Amino acid sequence: MASGSASGLLTGYHRWDIHNALHAGDSVLSIILMVLALYLTELSVAGMAIGYLISTVIFQSLRFVFVNKVCKEFKFNLKMANWKTTKMLLKFGIKSMLSNIPPIILLQTISVMLVSSIGPAALAIFARPMALTKQIKTFMTKFTLMLTPTTGSMQGAGDAQAIQALFINTTKLSFAFALPTLGLLFIYGDVVLHYWMGAEYALWPLVMILAIGQLLPMGQDTSIRILMGMNQHGRISIFAFVTIFVLFGIGLLFTGLEQWELTTAALLFVIPMNIVYGIIVPIYACNELKLSLKTYIFNSLLKPFLYIIPFYTLLSLSRNEYNQGEWLNAWLFFGCAGIVTLTIYFYYLVPIQLRKKCLSRFKLQSP
Repeated sequence: MASGSASGLLTGYHRWDIHNALHAGDSVLSIILMVLALYLTELSVAGMAIGYLISTVIFQSLRFVFVNKVCKEFKFNLKMANWKTTKMLLKFGIKSMLSNIPPIILLQTISVMLVSSIGPAALAIFARPMALTKQIKTFMTKFTLMLTPTTGSMQGAGDAQAIQALFINTTKLSFAFALPTLGLLFIYGDVVLHYWMGAEYALWPLVMILAIGQLLPMGQDTSIRILMGMNQHGRISIFAFVTIFVLFGIGLLFTGLEQWELTTAALLFVIPMNIVYGIIVPIYACNELKLSLKTYIFNSLLKPFLYIIPFYTLLSLSRNEYNQGEWLNAWLFFGCAGIVTLTIYFYYLVPIQLRKKCLSRFKLQSP
């Protein structure tokens, strides 16, 4: 927490290479130290915590070293602190917190109600497919994190059209990643859970609801990040916070508090999330950017969906072969789905100059 300012400075200077390298190094070292603590000592979980502490102290301290080298204008002087700047930062931080915290509170509320209604075992089953989607969500969050300082720089330069283009292109790329990964969970999620946790965890309807239900919010995480960069996320964050729980309350009126099912809990999570973060927030972002909603939907959502249709078709054929016990055919269709999708993405999503550079190394030409 104390090194948060160093992280902010590095990302503010767009040194994502250093920021990500330190983050990755911290993760790798902490894993190594945890494994060593488990196998070479008798400290058990406490040893893992010590390993995490050592890794964190080392790499978070390194952030200040790089800040000192990269951010030449930065000077640590307490006399420069003032109440006006503190209030501005505090206000911005509260607005940012309000934009991120509703999904966390909603999920924890549903988890508590699941335990009280069905029992701890049901929560364990519910948490496993949620954990799979959370991994995809983590990647999307890391991807969109850079949009806030980038948008702030563009706004400072007064380039509104560049912000519009950034919003459309990054949302398109977000959907290009979310569509195949969540689609894979939608079609093969129960198989993954079967081999990961066991047959009792492989509830296909639950996985399908959580996978398809998080597509719109996850693919449009760019909306709130762009609004943060413009410092226009205050009112919509408050509105989202209230609306999420109003919709959740309305859902409870229909489902009741007793005789819950796991699919009920999943629907109570994904429906409010889709309405708020999948529809309302993107529309608000388009309005703030003076961007046509029709243009946004066509370029950011419809195009990636058209690109991914062959993937869904081949993956569905693969699943059909898998269900019939034809594993070789299932793997062939699965591999074809990956190859076809990568080819489509290469020609339609990779920037022209980068595409030409890649093709030139193999003595090929870009159409």
